[in-house]
Amino acid sequence: MSGLDFAEDGRAISPVDWDFDGDLDLWITNRTAPRTRLMLNQSATKNSYIALNLEGNGTTTNRDAIGARVEVLGLTKPHIQTKYAGESFLSQSSSWLHFGLGTHTGTVDVLVRWPNASAERFSAIKPGGYYLLRQGSGQAQPWSPPKDGAAFAANDGPIASATSPSQVRLVLAGGLPLPDLTEILPNNQEQAIAFTKKPTLINVWATWCQPCHEELAAWSKQAKAFQQAGLEVITLNADEDEAGRKKSVAILKKLGSPFRAAAVTPSTVRRLDILQRATLDLWEPLPVPSSFLVDSQGYVRIIYKGGITAAQVVDDLTLLNANPAKLRSAAVPFPGKWTHDPSAPDPIRVTIQFVDHALIEEGLAYIQKAVRLDQQYRSSQYSNTDLADRLFVAGTLLASQGKQEAAIKTYQQASKFNPTDQRILSALASHTSKVSSTGSKPKPLTELTEQLRGNPTDAKLAEQVAVTMVREGQAKQALPILSKLVQSQPKHVNLRFYHGVALQRTGNLSGAIASFEQAHKIDPAHALSANSLAWIGATHPDAKLRNGKRAVALAQQLCERTQYRNPSFLMTLAAAQAEVGSFPAAADNIKRAIQVMRAAKQKRPADIKVLETRLKLYQSGQHFRDASL
Repeated sequence: MSGLDFAEDGRAISPVDWDFDGDLDLWITNRTAPRTRLMLNQSATKNSYIALNLEGNGTTTNRDAIGARVEVLGLTKPHIQTKYAGESFLSQSSSWLHFGLGTHTGTVDVLVRWPNASAERFSAIKPGGYYLLRQGSGQAQPWSPPKDGAAFAANDGPIASATSPSQVRLVLAGGLPLPDLTEILPNNQEQAIAFTKKPTLINVWATWCQPCHEELAAWSKQAKAFQQAGLEVITLNADEDEAGRKKSVAILKKLGSPFRAAAVTPSTVRRLDILQRATLDLWEPLPVPSSFLVDSQGYVRIIYKGGITAAQVVDDLTLLNANPAKLRSAAVPFPGKWTHDPSAPDPIRVTIQFVDHALIEEGLAYIQKAVRLDQQYRSSQYSNTDLADRLFVAGTLLASQGKQEAAIKTYQQASKFNPTDQRILSALASHTSKVSSTGSKPKPLTELTEQLRGNPTDAKLAEQVAVTMVREGQAKQALPILSKLVQSQPKHVNLRFYHGVALQRTGNLSGAIASFEQAHKIDPAHALSANSLAWIGATHPDAKLRNGKRAVALAQQLCERTQYRNPSFLMTLAAAQAEVGSFPAAADNIKRAIQVMRAAKQKRPADIKVLETRLKLYQSGQHFRDASL
């Protein structure tokens, strides 16, 4: 069974032939959203079946025939089921007993042992149908499923019936840049997938996916229609093992696929998955088959989750050049009145998804590509503020990777688009100071300070100045500003944290701890305050201030949230584990931190050397004490 590995917290499952096509579907309920999920069985097998519903006589046997034992005869082996009042946790099973008969096509007999201990035989039942077995009748009465009730709500309001739950057509009103994709060559080398300057349909499929085979077979018969429409089709095989990739070649040949084909890396599938997750708030995994209609400029305009017909794709090509009003109407599944224009597509949402999945470098590559494409093709569609926001995010990610000079250049670009954005000015000042060798005060901080003198009541500006001062080592100058801000904004977690840093750097450790504690109380998920508390609790020379168990708990949560890829948090966790005597675990986490730092593009040999020294300390069974505290 495949396709059931969902992220939600499942609770109950109930099998039922919901669509009356002869195979069992699944209803699933969850503790978390989505609370209910229907999984339709779309297996292409032609195996036979019978479905039986029992009715007791109502006197010696209960009317629902609960407890009856049913045996299907005439097969290689008898098939036996018992009718229960309910099965599974928090669910009620269907009253129908479904028997899969495989390839058997002849008639079968059914023996029912009723709850009153009597037995009754129902003979010559034809497979492929639904039957009602009434106690004492001796005859299986054919039963016909109800006709499709889709027309029931046809006039019940403005919302029209949508497509099949397994088929989602998602029109992106403005489009989002396609992430860079990578294919696996026959020699197992990897290379970027090159695209032509024409509309392209990218299809993700797998060898084990029967609906994928059916879709590709149908498309192959319509290849001429695609060609005449000027559409290129690329099929991406998502099998993760080499055997599957080899099998995909034979399958495509058997299906008669004339399309360009590639086997792709798991990272390519993951990028497409993250892109589609960012379009809606459901964050559901990418199914197969799925397809992406990309315009000639490299923007994804429509996402198809589940199968889609060639005719629909060809028809959708007209949307690539449609006016905004038509695109807006096509982006929703029902008619209505618009009260305002839909929001423009935001590549920052996609970047955030990459970062949330601990894929910072891939998120950086995506936002940089988005800026490049938008400046090349869509500069008139976005304000300077939009472009500055994207460049600010790119600069922040560059800085997080230790690429200070590239970050500064990006922040400088951002400031040209929005010269009054205090976030950009503060970041530019902070990172300029890190690469400056003159020792003079960077101009951006000077400008911020001058602005604050002219606007002393601007709390946001004061925060920018104070935080920049702390980052530049001017904690003494920042402390009075932060103290005043904390008094006026006591619930501001970031102010509380930097107030604690300023207190610590000016020698007031007890005040710093209190400020970190306040920040942690306001927002337990605030990583920097939690890390500061854990570090002090693990490494302070004064035993009265150390709390190894709490430090382990705090640092463990930080590492779990960052998937053990943040060297600073790993170093804190190792120190905390050493404090409680878990030296092997401490050594393991220092090794992890070293691996993460060595894998980073921006090498930091001095920091790695510090970690190697720390590793020897823990391997020898010694604690670490931070004398700077």
